[in-house]
Amino acid sequence: MTDPAGDQTPFPAGQDITSVSVGEDYRFIGSQRLVFTVKVADLSTIPANGIWRARFTFGATTYYVAMNADGNSFVTFDYGTQSGSLLTSVGAIESGTYATDGTITMAIAMSKVGNPTTGSLLTGVNGVTQQNVGGTLFTGVDSTSSGTYTVRAQAPTCTPVTIPPPSITYLKGGMTFSSSVTVRAPYIGQDVEPSLRTDRLGNAYVAAIRGVPGGTDLWYFDLRPTIPGPPAPPFPIRPTTRSCATRSTAGSPTRSPDRRTRRSVATAEGTWTWRSGSTRRLRAALPTWPTPAWSSATSRASARPTAA
Repeated sequence: MTDPAGDQTPFPAGQDITSVSVGEDYRFIGSQRLVFTVKVADLSTIPANGIWRARFTFGATTYYVAMNADGNSFVTFDYGTQSGSLLTSVGAIESGTYATDGTITMAIAMSKVGNPTTGSLLTGVNGVTQQNVGGTLFTGVDSTSSGTYTVRAQAPTCTPVTIPPPSITYLKGGMTFSSSVTVRAPYIGQDVEPSLRTDRLGNAYVAAIRGVPGGTDLWYFDLRPTIPGPPAPPFPIRPTTRSCATRSTAGSPTRSPDRRTRRSVATAEGTWTWRSGSTRRLRAALPTWPTPAWSSATSRASARPTAA
């Protein structure tokens, strides 16, 4: 099913859908799949809050598989059902990928969408791009024509294999760093025992135990690749200090009833609150996503790694 190019205006080319197609994947034992390919004009840049959806009806149910981008252009995939204008997300698909040329490939197990077999007819097959507005409303951007598809049999030459376990590929080298940046907090002479965390958006947080007065300091590095920022390495990236140096009008730290300093920090992941001297609590609240190959020593931290 196809659609003319250039009819998505005023939305970007990444939401200009030109075709949608469907096929089968019989490579894996016990996991026969339908594979949907959605083609748009360009995906070198992922439009924030964009949605790319392939839809079809089997039996009395209309299903969809979709690629979804959040406000930071972070991509996820899901599948679900549609009844009128009501969409119900059911869960994850088997696999989903996209390429900068605008090709989106999504595979869904047949067992999740009514279990069609050889000769089954899928009706109302079409593709649509949308814009997520406020998390609950979807503005239509572009769509293809609709058609039907008959599920084909497994080829005689196809020998299914066991689904391979998930794997991780580690790459050595090909990475550069900015120069080190000394992080400093007001009202103190020394910070010790630095730690580093990153969140899923690409932000980095350096924390350290404060000497005198006691407490915990926090520095924030905005390293999100989707946000325009400082120049690439080797130029230094400056952090924002988010330490527990907040003071009352009398010049003393604000204290809780148990006389320990309580602090709150607003971040992309929410608001964290901790007390002075409670680095263990702060560390438990910080995200634990995998940290890239950073280096830090005595309140110094290297900034943005750039993969080759």
